[in-house]
Amino acid sequence: MPFLRGRDFTAADRDPAAPVVLVNETFARRVFGNQDPLGRHVRIGGGDPPDPFWRQRLQSRALGLFAALALLLALVGLYGVVAYTEAQRRREIGLRVALGATRRQLVATIVAEGVRLAAAGIAVGLAAALVLTRVLASLLYEVRPTDPLTFVGVPLALAAVALLASWVPALGAAGVEPQRALQSS
Repeated sequence: MPFLRGRDFTAADRDPAAPVVLVNETFARRVFGNQDPLGRHVRIGGGDPPDPFWRQRLQSRALGLFAALALLLALVGLYGVVAYTEAQRRREIGLRVALGATRRQLVATIVAEGVRLAAAGIAVGLAAALVLTRVLASLLYEVRPTDPLTFVGVPLALAAVALLASWVPALGAAGVEPQRALQSS
């Protein structure tokens, strides 16, 4: 095979303190990309040559793992806050029932308020995410900064949790007798 660049081995290359290696064009392109391979160092052993994109992949996977964990924490936190807020309204709900509100009206009102609050948070979160994707674009690997699955899936998951977090306590609170709800505080 002809040499494209560099030189052949010489007797001086037997010195273990200064190892030399010949590589083919495919290896040079995979390991060094468009950079000049002459004078560069590679670690030999351990199987396949190092992947020049392995660091980006690691960062992307770590970022993805932390994003999934953040989403899980956001979902749990959102459920907890909305459910707690709705549970604190038992007296108000008891008063509404005493004044003639139906169970259906109460549930609809409470759920609508919870979803409205979540929608405001989702809108702010989407705006912040669109701004931050420009900063994080260099860390993304094989994902576009404005990935439709992310920008649709996450808000839908948050909205579903907000709906559930509002609906479950609303059903429980709407079923309480007015006298009992007004007495407990």
